[in-house]
Amino acid sequence: DEILQDLIDHSDQQHSVKLSHDFHDGIVVWVDGARHLGVENVPEPEIQRLIRAAVAEWERRSERAR
Repeated sequence: DEILQDLIDHSDQQHSVKLSHDFHDGIVVWVDGARHLGVENVPEPEIQRLIRAAVAEWERRSERAR
């Protein structure tokens, strides 16, 4: 979520977006208080793109840390 928040801060995105993990549902995306199960269920394509970019950056940093 930290990487995503940084990307949002540097974008034109005006929505409140938070990521969380639920033991049963997996990734939960909160957009303006609305709960979406999984990135693919977020109705705004730009928010989906930002989340995928944040995941890619997290994976890149994780690989570098090894």
